Amino acid sequence: MDVNVNSDDSLSKTFNIAASYVASISLDVSVDDRLYLYSHYKQAIEGECSIPKPSFFDLQGRKKWEAWKSLKQLPKEKAMELYIEKVTELDPSWKLVAPTKTGWVSVSTMVREDPIDESAKNIFDFVQENNLDKMKLYSSEELSVCDESGMSLLHWASDRGYLEMVQYLLKQIPQHINSQDNEGQTPLHYAVSCSHEEVVKILLANNANTNVKDEEGTFPIDLSQNESITSMLKQIL
Repeated sequence: MDVNVNSDDSLSKTFNIAASYVASISLDVSVDDRLYLYSHYKQAIEGECSIPKPSFFDLQGRKKWEAWKSLKQLPKEKAMELYIEKVTELDPSWKLVAPTKTGWVSVSTMVREDPIDESAKNIFDFVQENNLDKMKLYSSEELSVCDESGMSLLHWASDRGYLEMVQYLLKQIPQHINSQDNEGQTPLHYAVSCSHEEVVKILLANNANTNVKDEEGTFPIDLSQNESITSMLKQIL
């Protein structure tokens, strides 16, 4: 698509206006499109991604990093052009209502996502909210699910440090104690990394395996930044 720019200066100006427009509104777009806008914005202003990959429990951060990293050495100018094309594709009338102020804008996050309507929530929303009453409405079979990242409900509860939720899930789905997500990480990896000491205790009491390595060869103890947790894990090793 021709973005109608005749110089680097006019390209930057058009890109800046488009970015200002995206920052000023809430586009009704898919997650993939949000990631596209985010990654191309970052590429346009910073170039190739060189920051460390976010920790495994920062799911949104990892998705944003992966989207940006996938652009590799795409030139900044090309990233600007593609960003403008995407904004035009999503809202062909954007130039008519875009802010006219110049200067770079900070769009370090994706377009704002509206809160999930209560009626649209699912079992993963309830575990993330620590809504134990809702979780008790599900059967053990229904609780034996994983999300698109391979995370079980026990992964999520361990990541958030929800002790009562973890205890309940261990009774309902004990087979998930050592389940691994798509990157080979267990609920124990998550609890240790987040320094949830009480959750680590209950997982170990239920025979969580301390010798499981993830895809990067990392054991749970390698993620510990808590002396008490490290001590507990060493006693099991």
